[in-house]
Amino acid sequence: MKRNLIALLISLSLSIACWPQTSRIGVAITGADYDSNKGVTTIHLVNISKKEVSAFSLTFRAVLPDGTSTPSSRLLVDLLGAVTHGEGGILPGGSYEQTIFGQPGL
Repeated sequence: MKRNLIALLISLSLSIACWPQTSRIGVAITGADYDSNKGVTTIHLVNISKKEVSAFSLTFRAVLPDGTSTPSSRLLVDLLGAVTHGEGGILPGGSYEQTIFGQPGL
């Protein structure tokens, strides 16, 4: 019984070690800057996948000075037109900046 349990644990350990790792997909937000003169927030993104990104969606909300927040908003960025015209999307490891109007803290 003890040998079977040890064999089972070794088998499970090997299975977990050999399990294919899922690849990261999409873009990640690396930061945001608010320009009070222009009243816009620039969101800095990077492609963390191994493929070119042709579209992504951002969901955000503004945190107001009194601590309350606005309802969530969604922005869909479609770069497929640029890809089909040879201008490209966001290449693997590449960065992209998206500007949105709004308050600091988005």
